[in-house]
Amino acid sequence: MATVLTAAVVFIFDQLSKFWIRNTILEAETVVMIQNCFNITHIRNRGGAFGIFPHQQYLFVLLSLVTIAAIAYFYWGYAPKRHTCRIAVGLVLGGALGNLVDRMVLDREGGVTDWLDVYWGSYHWPAFNIADMAISVGVFMLLYVLIVRAEAGSKGGE
Repeated sequence: MATVLTAAVVFIFDQLSKFWIRNTILEAETVVMIQNCFNITHIRNRGGAFGIFPHQQYLFVLLSLVTIAAIAYFYWGYAPKRHTCRIAVGLVLGGALGNLVDRMVLDREGGVTDWLDVYWGSYHWPAFNIADMAISVGVFMLLYVLIVRAEAGSKGGE
């Protein structure tokens, strides 16, 4: 239940935030939130992470579908016992679904709406969205649970 609830919350917040951005901020418009740190910038990313492989929407739709299938296989095949693992899987699933809906339904050119614009001085992180953030956090949580905690468990820890 934690996986489905987490995925649903991520998906809903991601889609609501993107809807708000698309309907209130013009594409390429920037609203400064915290000077020299954080902006809201409406970007249509037609590539993957960091804008790589632009205009390859079929590749990213396929990757999203494969990710969702792998998550389903992993989750229902192994039924993770750890609550942290179930939450992590939900984060990745909700994020993958959020970006997939953007690519297949909401953007005729297969892009996703990015809007979180973080920077510090001259260092500027590429814009991202809630789905991207959920996928990244979920993957790191899974790596932690599957590698670090598993290693600690094999040494008699935990």
